[in-house]
Amino acid sequence: MLLLKLKAPFAAFRPLQAGTFRATAPTISPTAAYGLLLNIAAIETRDWSKISKSATPMLKNLPNIEIAIANRIEPETAILFQQLHNVPVGNVKPEQWERTQGCKPNIKPVRREILVDFEAVIAVRCEMDLRSRILAGLEGEYNGDRYGLPFAGDNNFLFDTIEVLPAVAPLPWYSRIADDARPQRGVCRLTTWIDRTQSSQTVVETFAPISDPTVEPPDGAWTMLPRP
Repeated sequence: MLLLKLKAPFAAFRPLQAGTFRATAPTISPTAAYGLLLNIAAIETRDWSKISKSATPMLKNLPNIEIAIANRIEPETAILFQQLHNVPVGNVKPEQWERTQGCKPNIKPVRREILVDFEAVIAVRCEMDLRSRILAGLEGEYNGDRYGLPFAGDNNFLFDTIEVLPAVAPLPWYSRIADDARPQRGVCRLTTWIDRTQSSQTVVETFAPISDPTVEPPDGAWTMLPRP
């Protein structure tokens, strides 16, 4: 098992959503962690041969990785305000297009949640070849091949450090909870698979940090990606 500590002053891991309030999950999602690991290893995920106007699908036969996640410390949640420029539903009056010089003619204030002082641990189980490639990527061996910088869920937020941990103290790993489970603290929804071409096939599951921290993640904390 490979253990990676992630640390960033600001982070945001937003599930698929719309509206004037954009919430963040309280930790990195398995899908975001998967993309981050492949970015570090400089493994391309997008199928550029099938690019379309709506989305670029993922490549087939991407490497299998099991991922478990825990926060080392609980981040603070803050809110940013942003102007959202959009095109309203229906007909737009010609004078509005003229007034905005052809830009999107509707502006609304939007609230965006962010995590402050984010520090988490990703537990990784994968083939040894991929493990070696991730470790080499952390040493900077693939900087010329990697697509962009690793970022903390939003490309405005970069990590301070991503480092290997030889071991960890017991952690409150995020583990799946059943629909009929008793109420508990920290319940959230984390994305465990994203379908870029059919959003209805995106999978979001319910997790919560375990009440009694453990060194090894429990079975319910592990997510295998890509999803079969």
